[in-house]
Amino acid sequence: ADSATVRAVTLRFGFTPSPVSTSSFVRADRAPSKDGLRLWVRADSGIGASSGSYLSVWTDQSEAHNDLNQSSGSRLPRHVPDAANGLPALRFDGTSDFLSFTTRLTTVRSVFFVLRDASSLSDASAHYVLGDAAGGATHFQSGLTANGTWWGGSASPSVTGGQTWLNGVPIDGLTTARSKDLSVLSVVTTGNTTAYVLRIYRG
Repeated sequence: ADSATVRAVTLRFGFTPSPVSTSSFVRADRAPSKDGLRLWVRADSGIGASSGSYLSVWTDQSEAHNDLNQSSGSRLPRHVPDAANGLPALRFDGTSDFLSFTTRLTTVRSVFFVLRDASSLSDASAHYVLGDAAGGATHFQSGLTANGTWWGGSASPSVTGGQTWLNGVPIDGLTTARSKDLSVLSVVTTGNTTAYVLRIYRG
């Protein structure tokens, strides 16, 4: 089975039963089947034999098959098997590393990342979580200051005018500093935005 739901209750003679706890599980190599899901990559799947080394292909786990690719050896991100709490991650060098999508996305409306900003305090450049080579689009551009904000003045109004959450808490991405701790960043835009590369590098 690709998924399972487990319900549990604690019972002890003479005591009131506990509330029912419910947990759902999805098979690690399968993305949830959702209408509109266009890309899903994860550091513990779809990396082939690249564990602990530089990654040239990151296989999309959604049904869209929009794999991420990079042919230039100097621009490959590195797969780190034990990046945080025993879990893997991809490490981009902050200068030139990126992965291109097989198919450019033109209707990006909701995005979820697990990431942290490892740039140095002396780095006063913009960083792009997502980029787009077509027309120099910078819909997801960050702020320009060291330890800067999630979104900068060149980011799309559909991003800055939408809703951004950090670890489930609503934030103003134009004023909230990029987190140095591993965090969940969630974005819902007010209109279609575009992306062609996962960049995480400065411009």
